[in-house]
Formats: sequence, C-alpha cells, structure tokens
Amino acid sequence: MAEAPEAVPRSRLILFVFMSALLVPGYFYVAGSSLTVYRLVLLALFPLLAWRWITGAAGKPNTVDILILCGGIWIILGLIANHGFGVLPFAGILFVEGFGGYLIGRMLVRNASDFKRYFTFYTILFAILLPFALVEMVTGKNLLRMFFDVFLSLPPRQVNLGLRLGFVRPQTVFHHPILYGLMGSMGFANVLYIYRKQFMKSLRLGAFFLFVTFTALSSGPMLSILCQCGLIFWDRTLRFLRGRWALLAICAFMGLGLLRLAEEFNIVDFVINNLTYDPTTAPGRLINFEYGMAEIQRHPFFGIGQNDWVRPWWRKPSFDNFWVGYAMRYGIPTFLFLVLAILVSFAKISSKDLSETESDYRTGYLITLIGVVITLGTVNIWEAANVFVSIYIGMGAWFYTRGGSGRPAVDPAVRERRMAQARAFGPEGNRPLAPRPEKGQAAGTAGAAAGTPSLRTRRNGL
Repeated sequence: MAEAPEAVPRSRLILFVFMSALLVPGYFYVAGSSLTVYRLVLLALFPLLAWRWITGAAGKPNTVDILILCGGIWIILGLIANHGFGVLPFAGILFVEGFGGYLIGRMLVRNASDFKRYFTFYTILFAILLPFALVEMVTGKNLLRMFFDVFLSLPPRQVNLGLRLGFVRPQTVFHHPILYGLMGSMGFANVLYIYRKQFMKSLRLGAFFLFVTFTALSSGPMLSILCQCGLIFWDRTLRFLRGRWALLAICAFMGLGLLRLAEEFNIVDFVINNLTYDPTTAPGRLINFEYGMAEIQRHPFFGIGQNDWVRPWWRKPSFDNFWVGYAMRYGIPTFLFLVLAILVSFAKISSKDLSETESDYRTGYLITLIGVVITLGTVNIWEAANVFVSIYIGMGAWFYTRGGSGRPAVDPAVRERRMAQARAFGPEGNRPLAPRPEKGQAAGTAGAAAGTPSLRTRRNGL
C-alpha cells in the first residue's frame, strides 16, 4: 500500500530516533514507575503504531501479528494471576516493549530500501559504540555509563565477570557483555547479503560486525556467528541447487536422530559443554535448564511471574536460557505463541516470490534469525536487547505483506529506472502516443510533427 511521500522521511527519522534511544542506558522515575528513554519514546509512538496496524496502513493484520499480540496479552494475564492487579503498570510496560517493539519493525520497515536503511543505521550506531567497547576492554572503564550516570539512574555494572583472554568483557550501554555481543552478531549475515554484489563492501562490513561480536568475549554471540557462517557456506556452495534448504533441514533432523539413537546425544549438553569460552560454566547452565523445566511443569499455564524460581542454594537468580526462562516466567502458552509466530513468519517469508535483490535480503534475514533462535537457548535477553529482537521479528513482515498479488516483486534497481523514465516524460508520467505516420512518411517525422519523441529518440534519450 502506497504511503504519502512526506510520510516516508518521517518514518525513517522515527526509526533512527528509536534505535538511538535503545542505546541510552539508565532509568528515571515518573509517579513511582521506572522509565527509560526508549520506553518513553515507545509509549508515545505506540498509539499511532497500533492505529496504523489496525487500519491496515501496512497491510491487513495477519496470523503472525495476532500470535505476537496474544503472547503479549498472556503475559499480562500471567502476571495478574501471580501478583494481582497491582502489577498492571509493569505488565503494561512489558506488553508495550514486546508488541510495540514488534510494531516498530512491522510498520516502519516496509520495503527493501527501508530494510537496507535499517542496517545502515545499525552499522552507524555500532560504529559509535565500538571505540568505547575497546576502551572498556583495555582499561575496564565504561565511559558511556560514566557519562549517562550524571543524568540517569543506572543499575550496578556487572562486576563478577572476570577476565577473558586477558581483557575485560565490555558491556557498553547494555546490561551484560553477552547482550552487546548478541546485538552485534545480528548485523553479520545481513550486511553480507545486502551488499553481496559489492564484494569489498560486504567483506568490510561483515568483518566489522564479526569484530564487534568478538569484542564481547562471550560464547553465546560467537555461537550465533558460527551458525550464520555455516549457513552462509551451505548457501553459497550449493547455490545451484534449488532445494538446498530443504535438503539441509532433512540432513539436520536425520543427523540429530541418528546421534540420539546411537549415543543418547543431547544437543543442550553438547552446546553447553563444547561451544562456550568457559566449559566450567556448563554444570551451572545444565542445572538452570533442569530446574527451569521443573518449574514449567509445576506452573504450566501462567508461569511463576516475577516470583523467585526454585534452585540449589548456591545458584544465583539469573537465568541464561531465554526459551526456558520465557516459559517459566509467563507460561507455556506465551512460549507457544512466540514460537508459532516465528515459525509462521519463517514459512511465509520463505515461500514468497521475490526479486533477486530482495531474495538476497531474505537469505541474510533468515540466516540471522536462525542464529539468534539457536543462541537464545544459551543466553537470556531483556529490556533494550529484547526490543531489538522484537523489532527484528516484526521487520520480516515486509517480505510477505506487500501487495498480495503473489507475483514476483520488482527489483529496486528496475523500479528506480522506471521512475526515471516516468520523470523523463513529464510530471504526468506519460504522454499521448504519436499518430501513425501516413504512408510514405518516416516514423521519426510523424513523431516530431506530433510533438512526441520517436521510439528511437526515446531509447537513445533513456
């Protein structure tokens, strides 16, 4: 659906402002409630985004939208069931962060140009963060937190992380180094595919996000990069094979099935024990997994809310598995709504006919989504990082919500050329066809007499 010309720049500005707000750490208090800068911006935008979504400004509400909405509503119900109606302000904030973050991506990223521009903004923001991350690695001083601490209330910095490879693990503006690294990893495959036809630029930007992810010195984000590299290798090696992704899925399921039968293979054990910087953390992660699953069995529908979870006395309350923690806190229905939303979105995006350029964008998007989904089995996300992931899920909707004709989309380069052709024929976009030449009269002469360029003239001029 077409947008008014002036709405497009405004959407770009809103997107950049909100992404920037996500990188402002700290809280301030209004009427006893803690707010962040990004929450304030999102609360202001939410009514407009919701209205545009309801009225179909970016396509009619679809199955993925409804599933995300239902998940947000169930979170509210679960918190009320566990803590009463006094928790409504907090529950409302969580709803706005989840569904509102999704709507940011859903409503403000509507085509290939918006998608590319999002990652241009993403690159700029992480280019600003990287020097501060390097200073923090070497000196242990978080200059950004020191600056924002003058204006806002900041939670205590993570102090129990220890050194890795002789460096301090930087967290920059996020709550934990692992969140900084995970957000960096989300740019890797996307920029490689967005600039696939510009090899050197693709290589430079891919290396940039790889380095950003490495500086976090966290195994979870590097696992995401590893997954993305494997999928990229598969895609480029077998690009001549149309069914390469179906073949990969079959091979993966068969491989896991055989390992399970042959050696009682457990993928959670394998990832935790073999794909982490510090293998000594594996027992603790497995304890979290086992005790978290036990809590889910005891509280399947509404979860435990913000109550403390049962665990060994020596374990801290932090939980490093998003999927298990999500189901444990808010119930199995909330978990299922989110998983189904991702699966349905994945299926819709995969089945859409797209231009070559948009197909590249889709490949980078889905590879990154797979990497993030796998990595969330070893890390937890909250607040700004959670909103970034919600935006990412929402921004995938443009692949399947434009138009609805089912025909392949027009390549952006072709669209630009057609617009240039339309401008060349004047503001109306076309002119009357020249009358047929009389017998014996040259076509070019007849066209000139009618005031319309001949076919040869038009071709040469364009």
